[in-house]
Amino acid sequence: HPCITWNILCLKMSNRVFKILINSSWSTRLVVRYQSGKCVSDVTCWRCNKEISLSSDEVMFTCPCDRKVLLPPITKNYFLIMGCEQSYEVNIDLIKKRYHELQVLLHPDKYTIKSKLEQEFAVEHSSLVNKAYSTLSNPYNRGLYMLKLRAFTIDEKDNMSSDIEFLEELMKINEEIHSNPSQDRLQELNQANNVVLNVCISEVSYCFKQGDLLGAKDGLARMKYYVNIKQELNNKLYIQ
Repeated sequence: HPCITWNILCLKMSNRVFKILINSSWSTRLVVRYQSGKCVSDVTCWRCNKEISLSSDEVMFTCPCDRKVLLPPITKNYFLIMGCEQSYEVNIDLIKKRYHELQVLLHPDKYTIKSKLEQEFAVEHSSLVNKAYSTLSNPYNRGLYMLKLRAFTIDEKDNMSSDIEFLEELMKINEEIHSNPSQDRLQELNQANNVVLNVCISEVSYCFKQGDLLGAKDGLARMKYYVNIKQELNNKLYIQ
């Protein structure tokens, strides 16, 4: 964390790796350990010294002893933070509701008269919540994040350069967008692009359901082009 200095100590005992992060003020301690093949985080509340254990599929923002006492960010998984299943198909309305609830609880402005430590925790929590919301509410970013969780990434080499027909189609669309068409024509292009984007989203969703990560990766590589076209159209539609 940019504000908090952590001393990191790694120990190996009985074939188990323990990663201990101790805040420089020595008031907060976070131990990450592996138990029965599962990652477990033990955090000590800086106020009451209560030790709290969380498995990798749990999330907690405040100490059970006092719901107003912030703990350091423990869970970094966006799906857990936003309270939804780790699936490509998500309920956007529920994510938006969760986002507003967490902002009420964790926004840094709420902790301006609190301790410096809590202010730092609030900044990091708020940043995580913002990233989680912006990632999961966007179909393209959500897909990239799901691949990342599975150690898959899309780089510049993952493109459709070998599909000449596909590239020619995109070139025609881009040329028309930049030929100063009317607003009505831009709306038509935007509607047509949204139809194709929805098809891409459905294909990627199907691949994730089937566990076809390579298919999802290829689908997202294709989707990226239509996401870029949508951005170009939005710029023309709302700025002119």
